[in-house]
Amino acid sequence: NLKLFCTTNAFFTPAIGIETDPQTHERVFVVNSIDLTKAHPTLFSRAIEMYDASYPRVNATFDFATFTFRSHRVYDAQGQPLAGYSDPNIALPYLCTLLLYFSQVVHATIHIFDLIMVTGILDATEHNAFLFKFIDPFPANIFLKYLEVENLLITKDGALTTTAFRSDYSKLIVFSKDLLVLWLHQPSADALLRHFFFSGITATAGEAALEEILDSTLILHEWRQHLSHARPFTQQLVEVFDHRHAGVIDTTDKLLASYF
Repeated sequence: NLKLFCTTNAFFTPAIGIETDPQTHERVFVVNSIDLTKAHPTLFSRAIEMYDASYPRVNATFDFATFTFRSHRVYDAQGQPLAGYSDPNIALPYLCTLLLYFSQVVHATIHIFDLIMVTGILDATEHNAFLFKFIDPFPANIFLKYLEVENLLITKDGALTTTAFRSDYSKLIVFSKDLLVLWLHQPSADALLRHFFFSGITATAGEAALEEILDSTLILHEWRQHLSHARPFTQQLVEVFDHRHAGVIDTTDKLLASYF
């Protein structure tokens, strides 16, 4: 399940880092819920700092080629080793829970991000009835999701701060804000991939190594194939709009930049 989570679901990939095994000197993938050295904190380890302090923190390593499980260590919230978790079947479900928590924080914040984005798109397309009608089906659904997040997840009585995932509300708000700032300051989709989705890898192995690592592993392989179609599809869509309404995309682009 951990392999499935981390290699196919984009909400989990920021948790993945790279280290060198001190015994074999081979590269291994790591999913560290606590950063013991403070040298390479990931978004995942930062998020877990605000999680229930009584919950075990699990760090695990995985084979570089196959992402099969190799080893694990368990700590308390202060980084002290915990006994009684030597069996992976006992320890790894704790790591799965921490990953699910992180993914739900990201998931909830993305719905806020979506609302900011779709509001900007509405603001930037009011000048053209054709474009505005194209966008019209989205806002109601996006706003509903925002309300669900506001009432069910990111509140003092929400699932992220009470019985399901007992995290610190004041820290949760700050972390979600930091995610929004990170996303909104990326100049391109490629930058978003490097600085968010694969941020754990770039933080631990460097940006220069990212392409080689992704090309030689299964991380988000299918997802990245789907993503590769986004740019040509968008370019074709822009050409259609420009053909029917000359200059409309340039005007929309300027209004969107002004909105942000």
